[in-house]
Amino acid sequence: MPSSLQKDTTPTLQLGEKAPDASVQLADSGEAVALSCFWTQRPTLFVFLRHFGCPFCVELVHQLRQAKDQFIGANVQVALITLGTPERTQNFCQQQRLDAPFICLSDPTREAYRAFALGRASLAQFTTSHVISSAFRAMLHKHFSLLPQGDPFQMPGVFLVDHQGTIRYAHYYNDIADNPTISELLQVVRQL
Repeated sequence: MPSSLQKDTTPTLQLGEKAPDASVQLADSGEAVALSCFWTQRPTLFVFLRHFGCPFCVELVHQLRQAKDQFIGANVQVALITLGTPERTQNFCQQQRLDAPFICLSDPTREAYRAFALGRASLAQFTTSHVISSAFRAMLHKHFSLLPQGDPFQMPGVFLVDHQGTIRYAHYYNDIADNPTISELLQVVRQL
């Protein structure tokens, strides 16, 4: 494990690789399901969140919700994965007013986070100028919470997996605020 000042060097998944499968829980029922049950239905954008108080995660969820019609039009479902219990995840998703094409999933054991090679943040990944300016932007848009509600050192990630289980897009964050743009995500979705 890297020290808190070093960037995590966990190997990452590559485009064109088969997506790893992992067990998660449906937030609305607590039922255990495999990630593959989603991508075999239709392409799925998996959005791994840091913690419930993360302003950058809330900001990304807000932007995804604004683009939901475009995801529906592209026949892509969006699966949000959290570290919380199914109950806390369901509460978060209700607070964010998420409905189809969004699916809320719970991964309190971090099985899926590990399978997708999502590591731990270093202190340096909290203190970049990008993080500071993004924090101010999040505060202006009221996407800010003063207290972490979960593990603030868990790094997020965003992955598009096609219906054959192939990774078509992988976004590993350079810092905790390094959200992909919605236009970037929609461009990749349109190429399916």
